Amino acid sequence: MINAANMINQKASRSSNSRTNSVLIIGYGNPGRQDDGLGPVCARIIKSQNQEYVTVDISYQLVVEHAFDMAAAGIVIFIDAMRSGESPFYFTELKGNEEATGFGSHTLTPNELKTLTNTVYTTSPLSLIHI
Repeated sequence: MINAANMINQKASRSSNSRTNSVLIIGYGNPGRQDDGLGPVCARIIKSQNQEYVTVDISYQLVVEHAFDMAAAGIVIFIDAMRSGESPFYFTELKGNEEATGFGSHTLTPNELKTLTNTVYTTSPLSLIHI
């Protein structure tokens, strides 16, 4: 578990570049499945706050098109539900894979999406998963 606020503040303070300071939040899951609706619900709440430099995307699943949005952000936070883990939530930094191994069009994990972003756009935003 990491202190996400400290990591975000440190990264933002290193640069005045608006891309580096921008935050992309991707809340994903299927609200129709009550156990899987946490991501979209949290993302809607964050979106309603209208924070400067924060872009919110609400999706049923992660898709390759998210890599384009990730490349434009300095920090990416994925929000999803999980049955296990530290309570009530935690952040984990994603490292990305060393080598891209073949992506499905509709079966991406946050870590695979980070790798795809780095491979295609040669950029690697600080990426955290919030569960």
